[in-house]
Amino acid sequence: MRRTLHDHPFSIDILLVGFVTLHWLVTVPPILSKLNISRVPSPWSSLAGTNDSSVRDLYIAMFGPSAIVAGFAGVVVVFGLSSDAPRFRKFRADAGDSLKRTWVSSSLSGFVAGFAFVAATVVNFAGAEPSAPFLFEFGLLVLVHGAARLLWILRALIGIKATDDLVAVAKDDEVPLDDMPWRRTG
Repeated sequence: MRRTLHDHPFSIDILLVGFVTLHWLVTVPPILSKLNISRVPSPWSSLAGTNDSSVRDLYIAMFGPSAIVAGFAGVVVVFGLSSDAPRFRKFRADAGDSLKRTWVSSSLSGFVAGFAFVAATVVNFAGAEPSAPFLFEFGLLVLVHGAARLLWILRALIGIKATDDLVAVAKDDEVPLDDMPWRRTG
């Protein structure tokens, strides 16, 4: 089986941490002035220096979608584990550790994103406004990563279930030879 990043969700999460850290390093002025580097524009510049309730409301409001992703992950895992159909068992056996890592990563993504959003709110409230948007950015990236992974798994599970349903319907539609019109007597 070819190993790629889709088999290593935690590696992607580590890359996201590195990306956000690098983004923070190239946009925070005190660090840049020490390195004689001009400031890189940041999409979070309007949030970075703001310590008002509307920014904190934005940060904490994202806790809702992260809770939805965490709950949705539970539903997807239960959906994938609850079936004893042969195709589901084969899928789980073939996917092995890759599926386990993806399920765990997807389940954790909502919680990690929620923690990042709450941390951004606390950091902003504590007066470290320039750092809060980067916790928010990390939360958004983890949330999108987890949601995309969940949809990917759900799509595979729905495909398996659809195939099982087609086989079951075809089996239900079978007509025994003895019930055929030319085989009937009387």
